[in-house]
Amino acid sequence: MNESDVLSAVKEIIELIRASKATTFQELEDEINGSVKLYEDEEGSMHSLAVVSGCEIFRQFITRLTEQQLAMEFTSLKEVLCTRAVAFYEASRSARQVIAEQLYPFLRENSCLLVHGFSRTVFTAVAHAARTRRLRVYVTEARPSCEGYKFLKALQDETDGSSACAATAQLIPDTAVASLMPQFDCVLLGAGVVTENGGIVNNVGSYQIAVLAKALSKPVYVCTETLKLAKIYPLDQSELPPAKNHHFHLVKDNNPPALSPENLSDISVDYTPPQYITQIYTDLGIMTPAAMSDELLKLYT
Repeated sequence: MNESDVLSAVKEIIELIRASKATTFQELEDEINGSVKLYEDEEGSMHSLAVVSGCEIFRQFITRLTEQQLAMEFTSLKEVLCTRAVAFYEASRSARQVIAEQLYPFLRENSCLLVHGFSRTVFTAVAHAARTRRLRVYVTEARPSCEGYKFLKALQDETDGSSACAATAQLIPDTAVASLMPQFDCVLLGAGVVTENGGIVNNVGSYQIAVLAKALSKPVYVCTETLKLAKIYPLDQSELPPAKNHHFHLVKDNNPPALSPENLSDISVDYTPPQYITQIYTDLGIMTPAAMSDELLKLYT
């Protein structure tokens, strides 16, 4: 699976540190801060927020130095920063596999799962469990992005390429979730961003799926790297930053009427409050939504 945009940004900052001509720690820190700001966009979009938040956690980690380290000669200090930066990057690269192993005990033989959208972290977890257990995976279309098709194709490729993969997958319309919910053992969601209170911002439809799951006493598991933690606290859907717009994909519709862009909603993400989430699986362990607030405080202090 490809690297996330956050990890790609972290790699670029590591290269900046290595190539920097700064002669003091303050100069280098200013260069790092300037690099992080380059990932901000004028609209303050959700995608920009996710990348900048991940870079900020990275910056906090590598510049959290002891007094003894700060007293070093700058050349030696720069080597320490590079070592910490590379260690952070490598740990973050392996985060998906760590999360997959955290979730594995909860995906039992013949489990029936509902997946919404295409999260690389969720995909890794499902593929990992399917190597040794038979799973039935139902994937929503996830309109308007239609990421469900991408998830299904990736899982089919995994199944075709490995005789050990024992997952059967089926695509379902978003509108069929309520009628099929009773047969699911759990719901798996990724997260574009994890908010300060342990909620998530994810593909639109995640909120209504989580509400339905709670009404029918089905656990909702979120799989996400701690790099997705962001310092935002939305009180409702109207407080979300703008997201990348998606044009509606009219799939298998019989001669749908032509509509102008102003007749189509551009909503592509929504906010799922923490009370609808059972557990969050991260590279730092399995947490409740409430525990994510404490984790965010640790990462930023």
